[in-house]
Amino acid sequence: AKHTQTNFFLETTIDNNKIEFGYDTSKINLDYSYGSKFETKVNQVRLSNIYELSLNARVRLGFESRNDERLPSSSGLGKRDVNSYFFGYLGNFGPSSFQINLRNDDADNIGSETTYFLGASYQLNRLFSIFANQSTAFGIPTAFAISTNSELVAENHESYEIGFKYSPQNFLD
Repeated sequence: AKHTQTNFFLETTIDNNKIEFGYDTSKINLDYSYGSKFETKVNQVRLSNIYELSLNARVRLGFESRNDERLPSSSGLGKRDVNSYFFGYLGNFGPSSFQINLRNDDADNIGSETTYFLGASYQLNRLFSIFANQSTAFGIPTAFAISTNSELVAENHESYEIGFKYSPQNFLD
């Protein structure tokens, strides 16, 4: 297998806006000993804006577009486009913090799915905090994954987390 990958990332800040742009491209060539050759390509573009509402709160808005291609398309998937929109809010209020993220992924031949993350934490003192999170996820198989198994389908996940965090690096503050 031969794999080539290129990544580009640009970040700038204008007033209270942090703007991020990313571009990734990946190409994998597989040559099997029995003579078959496969090529998969992934091109992905991301644009995101983080806006500081105040010293304690910020919002992130963004868009991501991914194009997967597989040549030859004998597995049934020749090309797939996925467009995603996302929103996030993070607020810190004294010892409490709250986060909410929403994301919508719209994939060719699969459909559209909206996922979320909800999280909260409370700083008990300099060293200890408690937290709780709930989230969902939507996993879309890439063209490369489908080229190795044409039966793959999208996956949905849901998770819950409750925890206690010890941060010893805060001991020296």
